[in-house]
Amino acid sequence: LSEMLDLSELPEAVKNMVADYPIHIIDARRFKDSEKLETDARLFFGMIQRDENADEWAKYVEENREAFQNISTDTYDAIATYTRTGKFLDNKHKYMSEEGDVDMCKAMDDLIKRGEERGKESGEMKMKTLIRRMAADGAMDLIPRIAEESDFCEKMYVKYDIV
Repeated sequence: LSEMLDLSELPEAVKNMVADYPIHIIDARRFKDSEKLETDARLFFGMIQRDENADEWAKYVEENREAFQNISTDTYDAIATYTRTGKFLDNKHKYMSEEGDVDMCKAMDDLIKRGEERGKESGEMKMKTLIRRMAADGAMDLIPRIAEESDFCEKMYVKYDIV
């Protein structure tokens, strides 16, 4: 620990108060033997190692579904913190068993469902805005094409500056 801190400016009495414990740092992303771990750390490391590829991440969770359905609250908190999904933490009680374990799969399923619902609402609002702008622009005859031709629809989103 003392090697990590710059204690040169501190008085000797204060320097002696700093406990010099060894610290072992593990790079979870590059840790090669995470599958050999026998605790929930295996699941946490596995998620971290796959977090840059959503398909691999989802596949890993599905392959380990049974384990993710009974993780400790500490692991649940660590995953929720790492993935910056505060909603996990807010709703942890909804996913807890009587034994105190957490069903992370149910939490993730709910999170995905909420994301899909928000995406649908956003898409509907975007389409309504496009239709209103096209109608105001006198392009009523083109509105049926946006339902039929996805390329045309995208061009209209760009034309009417709808993001």
